[in-house]
Amino acid sequence: LFKQAKAGLSAGRAMHEVVLLTHAGQGPYDLLLVGGLSTPQGTTTPAADLGGPLPIFPAQGVATAATVVLRYYPWTSPPQVQEMSGSPQLKYRIQPTVATLGSGETAIIGGVLGQSGGVVTTVNDFELLTSAGSTAHAGAYPLVRGRVGAVAAPLSTTQLLLFGGNLQSTTAALSKEAVETLTLGATPMAALTSVEAAAMALVSPVAHATLSPYGKGQLLLAGGLTVEQGKATKVQTTRALLRLSMVASKLRVAEITGSGFAPVAYHGATPLPGGDLLITGGMPATCPAGTPCASAAAYNFHATTEGVRTEPPMKWPRMGHRATRLADGAVLISGGLHHDGSRLLTHKSSELYGPARVDPFNRKVAEMTRRCQ
Repeated sequence: LFKQAKAGLSAGRAMHEVVLLTHAGQGPYDLLLVGGLSTPQGTTTPAADLGGPLPIFPAQGVATAATVVLRYYPWTSPPQVQEMSGSPQLKYRIQPTVATLGSGETAIIGGVLGQSGGVVTTVNDFELLTSAGSTAHAGAYPLVRGRVGAVAAPLSTTQLLLFGGNLQSTTAALSKEAVETLTLGATPMAALTSVEAAAMALVSPVAHATLSPYGKGQLLLAGGLTVEQGKATKVQTTRALLRLSMVASKLRVAEITGSGFAPVAYHGATPLPGGDLLITGGMPATCPAGTPCASAAAYNFHATTEGVRTEPPMKWPRMGHRATRLADGAVLISGGLHHDGSRLLTHKSSELYGPARVDPFNRKVAEMTRRCQ
């Protein structure tokens, strides 16, 4: 199910975000890679410092990656991936949150700026791409609470739900400040979200989880690191899957149990044709104490039954990667950290999950198998 793509990034990149710029046709497809941590090819600078407020934090001297466009050609064999120029000039963010509304606007939210004298600065705002295919953008706009590794998903064409990553909250305010709503055109655009009283006990803020729409107006919150005041260092092993939904302007939260999903953080969750979700990689809770590790595991979350099926693994263990669904239903997986978080996956490390492809002349190419080499 996973196939290696030829070429890819000019430099390693992880803890970034991806926006699909092209939405239809046979391709090529353009993807906007936003921020992340990076080191030039040929260097041995570690990508991550394994201390600090998160298990994976920018190491001293690691560059903050610029926003670039990645072009993918689906009809070649093997598939080609090429880095382009002429991208929007956005803030250089590490571990930002990105979500696109139905109207086409894309919010780039929070994160941290790169190292300066050993200090990392939290970005307490969000920028707005005026459309997914445009180089124009506006912002930045303030958040109620600064967030690192938060997750977001659209509630409507003008509204996003933002969850977790609030490391700066006091202990008393952690759950109260866990959920924020961004509403385009409102003044201010960011506001805390009310949670049903019966669900407050389930609202534990997390960092580096995933939040994905499924079913009819439901969101799946999967995995993540448990947020404490000022840090998030442990994978949340309880309440690994939560169902979120808005009911009469309040957030309803329910736990999904008995699914067979192994808790992870720094993973990916991508919608598949038919409504299911593909969950890939990440840092499992079973890593040795104090040493992050990466998983190659893949799961299929069934949107109707809310059950989880184990898929064949990826070719590389990876965490902090991004998995983006293309218009033809395939999923392009790019970047990430390999094994213990000390090395970035660069060229020759993009993977493709999906069906056999057809080129513009209707010739079948790049046939997928359970384990393509």
